[in-house]
Amino acid sequence: MKFPVTVSLKAQTPLWTGGADKDKMTCLRATSILGGLRFWSESLLRSLGYPVCYEQDRCIQDQDKPLVCSCCRLFGCTGLSRAFSLKVEDNEALKFSKGRKIIFRHLQHRDRLPTWFLKPGIQAGHTFKLRLTPLRPADNQDTALAALYLLIHWGALGAQDQYGYGFVAPVDENADFFEKVRKITLQEDSPRTTDKENHRVSRPDLRDFFFFSGKIKERNDPVFNDIIRNGGQCNYPDDVPIELRCAVRSRLRPQNGNRQAQELRHQFCGNVMGGTSHGSRYNLTQLNGKIYGWGWYPRNKKQNADRDQCLNALQEELGRICTATRWKEFDSQRDNESSAEWNMYLNELIANPWR
Repeated sequence: MKFPVTVSLKAQTPLWTGGADKDKMTCLRATSILGGLRFWSESLLRSLGYPVCYEQDRCIQDQDKPLVCSCCRLFGCTGLSRAFSLKVEDNEALKFSKGRKIIFRHLQHRDRLPTWFLKPGIQAGHTFKLRLTPLRPADNQDTALAALYLLIHWGALGAQDQYGYGFVAPVDENADFFEKVRKITLQEDSPRTTDKENHRVSRPDLRDFFFFSGKIKERNDPVFNDIIRNGGQCNYPDDVPIELRCAVRSRLRPQNGNRQAQELRHQFCGNVMGGTSHGSRYNLTQLNGKIYGWGWYPRNKKQNADRDQCLNALQEELGRICTATRWKEFDSQRDNESSAEWNMYLNELIANPWR
């Protein structure tokens, strides 16, 4: 399957792709979507054994370094243009959701009540098209298109996805693009070990991603006696994912002021204070009474125990708030249903999306 490609999508949650004003949007910006597509393409290529550069050390193509990595051959780098263009075709008038401030008023034991600010993104229900057009010959087009497929079905477009923004669905699941991607055969670059004890650098690799879902319990369930308060009013079920996020943070909170445990909590849940601000390792939203989410946490010999502690906390809190929970993770005791062979697992992701 090659470019050009057109994909018709419908927003299931608000979309936020930013703009010149950090607090306002005027359109769906292709640059934000391109950034997400590159992230998923890099993760997929690494999982298949291809050498891929990283953000702090991008490839440069010149006379001294004529070769660039598999991802830069497609997305471009210094000295090499991108091999395709991505355009957002948007024929509908934009309607924006209202920004909101959510305060966890029931956590009275805290010195500062946790507060979340949701920006006014483009409303759910908005339909648009992504058109990818070739600009020059390039290999790995199938990999990029498979990454776009995974991004649509398992991930999120744009930013603010830690607050539930950016979840989309195909307008037509049987459209030509989706049918052809399901027939793509992705090949590993070379034999590589899958030994858990291998040191893996902290760069996104699809083998380290995890996905989860669950049906939110009924409003009268005792677990929601102290659900999120938004201006004194319960906002069920829309704010339940943020309740889950807050529960995971509380579960990982160190009881004795242990600095290492505090850093682990900030690393997994995100931190906006001090000089080490960074986003959460996982994202989730609420769709039709169900929670859907995904995230990534690198596996290596030094971090496996920390990774298990965080993901176990998330899985257990998901089970507290939801029924019929599902968890998908490669080569993990938390997922007893998926294949332990990478190519088969990857084919399962493409063939059987949850949303």
